[in-house]
Amino acid sequence: MKRSLAPAKVRRFQLKEEKAGSRFDSSGHYRDALRQCQDLESVRQIHDRISGAASANVFLGNEIVRAYGKCGSVASARAAFDAIARKNDYSWGSMLTAYAQNGHYRAALDLYKRMDLQPNPVVYTTVLGACASIKALEEGKAIHSRISGTKGLKLDVILENSLLTMYAKCGSLEDAKRLFERMSGRSVSSWNAMIAAYAQSGHFEEAIRLYEDMDVEPSVRTFTSVLSACSNLGLLDQGRKIHALISSRGTELDLSLQNALLTMYARCKCLDDAAKIFQRLPRRDVVSWSAMIAAFAETDLFDEAIEFYSKMQLEGVRPNYYTFASVLLACASVGDLRAGRAVHDQILGNGYKITLVNGTALVDLYTSYGSLDEARSLFDQIENRDEGLWTVLIGGYSKQGHRTGVLELYREMKNTTKVPATKIIYSCVISACASLGAFADARQAHSDIEADGMISDFVLATSLVNMYSRWGNLESARQVFDKMSSRDTLAWTTLIAGYAKHGEHGLALGLYKEMELEGAEPSELTFMVVLYACSHAGLQEQGKQLFISIQSDYAMHPNIAHYSCIIDLLSRAGRLSDAEELINAMPVEPNDVTWSSLLGASRIHKDVKRATHAAGQITKLDPVDPASYVLLSNVHAVTGNLAGMASVRNTMVARGVKKRRGSSWIEVADQIHEFNVGDNSHPRFQEIFAELQRLSPKIKEAGYVPESEEVLHDVGEKEKELLLRLHSEKLAIAFGLIATAPGTTLRIFNTLRICHDCHSAVKFISAIARREIIVRDSSRFHKFRDGQCSCGDYW
Repeated sequence: MKRSLAPAKVRRFQLKEEKAGSRFDSSGHYRDALRQCQDLESVRQIHDRISGAASANVFLGNEIVRAYGKCGSVASARAAFDAIARKNDYSWGSMLTAYAQNGHYRAALDLYKRMDLQPNPVVYTTVLGACASIKALEEGKAIHSRISGTKGLKLDVILENSLLTMYAKCGSLEDAKRLFERMSGRSVSSWNAMIAAYAQSGHFEEAIRLYEDMDVEPSVRTFTSVLSACSNLGLLDQGRKIHALISSRGTELDLSLQNALLTMYARCKCLDDAAKIFQRLPRRDVVSWSAMIAAFAETDLFDEAIEFYSKMQLEGVRPNYYTFASVLLACASVGDLRAGRAVHDQILGNGYKITLVNGTALVDLYTSYGSLDEARSLFDQIENRDEGLWTVLIGGYSKQGHRTGVLELYREMKNTTKVPATKIIYSCVISACASLGAFADARQAHSDIEADGMISDFVLATSLVNMYSRWGNLESARQVFDKMSSRDTLAWTTLIAGYAKHGEHGLALGLYKEMELEGAEPSELTFMVVLYACSHAGLQEQGKQLFISIQSDYAMHPNIAHYSCIIDLLSRAGRLSDAEELINAMPVEPNDVTWSSLLGASRIHKDVKRATHAAGQITKLDPVDPASYVLLSNVHAVTGNLAGMASVRNTMVARGVKKRRGSSWIEVADQIHEFNVGDNSHPRFQEIFAELQRLSPKIKEAGYVPESEEVLHDVGEKEKELLLRLHSEKLAIAFGLIATAPGTTLRIFNTLRICHDCHSAVKFISAIARREIIVRDSSRFHKFRDGQCSCGDYW
């Protein structure tokens, strides 16, 4: 037998009815009983007893609809509503309320449209609330228009507040503002609706201004909204004043207000104050915990954030999207990929979807530790990707050196979405283009930057100057530089460096003079690039005076880079003894760059003793750096010391030192083609090799002599010559010659310093092929034209 779940009051009415029989008027009593019902079974028991009367008695039927809605049974409420023979406006209002109470907002609006009676204020209030909940602005406006056109319907403060809230929650701030300004009797609810609208839409200053203009006593909701505005603006003093006002008025602190205070202190980085509030909370919900975890994460206290996340779970509080985002930031920052993956599993295990907020944090985590495939897979699962998510993914690819991936993602973003690029995205794209020599992508990015109105940003403009300079397109670099509305030291230094590295030493020094005249303060980097220009131009006296001025005019202490430039200047001038003397006397410890300058000069001047000493110093600093061994071997080669070459080769084998395999690339028809030393994987390799075979006798006839000492392998001369022919620079150049129109400038990018043999060969190729060939190696730019190089054969 089924046990009755009816409450005692219902049972009493049943007994009363049984005793009184037909004389008992139950409608009023059952109405009271229905209003007191707290569970669905009780409502159903009463409904079963009076179902016939409820259909005929509209007032009783309305109460049944209301009771079902209150207990969450929308279907039963609708069935009871449909059964009412002659519905009145309260019937419609009861059913609309049942829908709205249970989140069936669209159903409420659909029912409202079928209403065949004039709505009353309660109906309007209900459907306006439904519009607000699903942001149905156009339907809300139509309801407002109907209210305004109804004769005899007075707009009371409750209905006005409903309209105000609808406009505010639908994001129509202008409509909300107009209505608010026309209201004659604003209640605290009116002010709260408008302040909350500004705060929730990011107009935090307006929210605070409105709060300060209030002419009624603020409520808990007022304080909650304005504290949110203070949090987002970091207005600690304003937040403290509000806290003091709350305390002085004895306002009852409910959990939402306590959380608002906690969040305000946390966002303002006052962790002590936030912690005090947190400790005093009688009950902590997910908002309380999330505020503290976010505060720790945003102030770089990542371990504390992770610890609080663990405590939160121990207390049985279920994390939300914002909790996950903060703890994932902490995991990424401390390098705890394992913990981050565990949080990822918890997100899915808790039944949450990967949203924009937690998805962005996860993508950041995975890209930070090189898990680009995981990051991309996750990225593809996220809906409504915004510029923040694209920025994190593209920035992550950039940090991991995946430059091709950066450009592919940028093209995808531009071609398939309307998401605007951020400054960070443009910076990553420009950097990738500069490194890869991706000219087509660079032109597109430059055009996009101008179209987006970001060309005035001096960081992006400086990046463009750097990019064009690195390619040798100094004219474009100068054009961007000249259009800059303001130039900082870095912008000047970037263009000076571009001129210097392309052998335009006079222009570099002239630009430095311009910089001085404009009053820009040179930096340590500025002095380094100007000293570099002096060194490569052979301007000993100017270099010396500039070096002195670093201390005398700018009160700076020259650093190791400045000393290395002066040593290079002396070495290039053949003053090896002076260079070595300065190395021994300078107040800073020499590094590998310092000794490499002396070693390179010793090779040119065939000074075996100094070369051996310099190479020895380099190998002490870096025993596995192959460059010093190769240079020393070359010194022995040019002096005919075969035993010395063998000794260097044996030392390299004993120490496990291997010559670095360089790579070179060239862009042809908007595609980047990369080549490694000895690489035969290119689909047109046979044509490339045939072109090199064709050029070989021609450049030899013109005077080229293979520098076989560059080959450290113990093989015959023919084999050495073949190995030299397959250097990556030569493969890239040969491909450029067969894949581009005659007269086209070839731009080659190389990961290592160009070897002497390639340098010599490319000079002759430029003359025979009648091409300008620009090679950017790890040291500088070499512009080959008519058999000459801009470096003057010294690099």
